Amino acid sequence: MNKPTGTQIFIWATAIAVTARIVWTITQHNVPVLATITIGISVLYAMKAGAENITRIVTEARRQGATR
Repeated sequence: MNKPTGTQIFIWATAIAVTARIVWTITQHNVPVLATITIGISVLYAMKAGAENITRIVTEARRQGATR
């Protein structure tokens, strides 16, 4: 298993922070527990997929010699 890059760690931390914020907002509006869990899992999965795509794109651009 490869060691995660700095970009991956940053994007994962952002995904978890956004998910936590959304779940916190949902709990403040008296949404049932199972709905909150379902939404939280769905948001985290979507953020994970997005984060992996961004990381892949950045990695490929760096390999091709793209400048910042």
